[in-house]
Amino acid sequence: MTDDSYEQTETNTESGTGRLTKRRPFLRATGAGAAGVAFAGCLGDSDSGDGTVPDTITIGTLGPSDSPLGASIHNSVKLAVEEINADGGIAGADVEVSTKDTKDQPSTARDVYKELTTGENVEATVGIFGSEQLLAIMDDIAQAETVHLTSGAATPEAPALLAEDYETYKPWFRVGPTNSTFLDDSLVTFAKERFDSMGWEKV
Repeated sequence: MTDDSYEQTETNTESGTGRLTKRRPFLRATGAGAAGVAFAGCLGDSDSGDGTVPDTITIGTLGPSDSPLGASIHNSVKLAVEEINADGGIAGADVEVSTKDTKDQPSTARDVYKELTTGENVEATVGIFGSEQLLAIMDDIAQAETVHLTSGAATPEAPALLAEDYETYKPWFRVGPTNSTFLDDSLVTFAKERFDSMGWEKV
């Protein structure tokens, strides 16, 4: 992986304006909330390599469209993009959304992820609800070097890959939910503390 995203350098300290210099094609984020829990706007690569911001920035969303949870991923990103564009876009660029249906299948998730990153050259991808689908695309995320924000899959195996080989898997982020191990701990704690008062013996 290369280290060449865009960062702003101060060429005018009074106005706070500056120029975009290339450093790493990943952390070009301005930030915004969506995908059920979070969303990041990313500045795109310029073909000239001079740090020029493109006219349009495309974000890809991944989720099972027939599922309410999958639809919420797509719709929340669209809502965030509407708000971002209404506020002037990102560095003057309009933001667009490309929606892909994973059909809750690992093989389909891989296919549509590649469509977004290779075919459409999106600036970032958001989503993936199932852990099986996430694990199926982890190596593709590493190869594409395109930021991915996971907003559903809670498998502990994904962060384990990042811990073992950060340089390879550093384009991957989990913005929600937390690791399934911690989710399980929280459920057990809740059961111990609340079941008696609720009159529950099991679920």
